[in-house]
Amino acid sequence: MDSVTVIDGLKNNNPDTFRELYRIFGGMIVGYVKKNSGSDHDAREMVHTVLLELWNAVRENRYNDRGKLERYVYILTSNTWRDELRRRQVRHADTLDEAHIAIADDSDLSVAEAIVKDHRIEALHHCLARLESPCNDIIRLYHLQEISLQDVAQRLNYDYNNLRKRIFDCRKKLKKMVDEWLHQQSASLQSDD
Repeated sequence: MDSVTVIDGLKNNNPDTFRELYRIFGGMIVGYVKKNSGSDHDAREMVHTVLLELWNAVRENRYNDRGKLERYVYILTSNTWRDELRRRQVRHADTLDEAHIAIADDSDLSVAEAIVKDHRIEALHHCLARLESPCNDIIRLYHLQEISLQDVAQRLNYDYNNLRKRIFDCRKKLKKMVDEWLHQQSASLQSDD
């Protein structure tokens, strides 16, 4: 199946195209994940994730076909699995109670929206780990541990009114870091294409 047929099939949500992509790339994706510390379950999940990412890239015109579909899928697999391993390290090193992260109900989201949301959460974890103190401390205490702003002010020895302004600035800084990181990831994937 040539790449033009694949692109047309993905744009038209052709089930035969998806089956063919699973047949062509499934073994490569599974092999890559298993060679790089993944379980059978991880590998099966990654096949779905990578092919959904490919579908989204085609639908959003982020994939520019230059006859390098196989290379694109390989790079997508590599980047996606590396991101998953990083995400697991962050979760393991700094376990965040999922109840403290406000997430909309996934039952109403499409698979593509769920993937985008997952990337934003990954970006948030990544950037929060790199956010300097005191912003890191303030956000963790107030948003993740749900400690009142007055108690945070006492713990960090801040004036309450100054802390109210500071937390606004910290949120803004974290949002900017997350947006830049997501933009870099997207640009990196496109340049690898």
